[in-house]
Amino acid sequence: MISFLTGGSFENVDVVAVHWRPHNICELITVEVKLEFSAQAVQQALNYARSSHRTWIAVETGSALELLQRDPSLFEYAISRGLGVLACRRLQGRAYDVSPIHWPLRNQPGPVEEAEFHERYREELEKAGALEPDRRRFPRFR
Repeated sequence: MISFLTGGSFENVDVVAVHWRPHNICELITVEVKLEFSAQAVQQALNYARSSHRTWIAVETGSALELLQRDPSLFEYAISRGLGVLACRRLQGRAYDVSPIHWPLRNQPGPVEEAEFHERYREELEKAGALEPDRRRFPRFR
């Protein structure tokens, strides 16, 4: 399950994915999508890493080499913190070619951070089957 979330707040994850390993183990994966590889993108991704198992930064670029050369020290910092990096090259129309440059390390979120993340994205995680519906909650009116 992949969910693209909208909103302009600094703490709003752009993409949340649920990766099922065996049938009873799932990983929460977050992706921060930016037009440029910047300190802000890295900081946002590091914030998400506190509450997800794997975190990626997806950045529009002409090539993986170009992305590596933009800011080598920032890139080294991001991967040293366990973030994954995706190079997104624009194709014709609205399509992109996405290539992993560096795979993220697996995190084990703290229980408080994980619970807060679950509550914030409860509806999407319930739809994906990653969380059981919370029967104690009142139904949401739309």
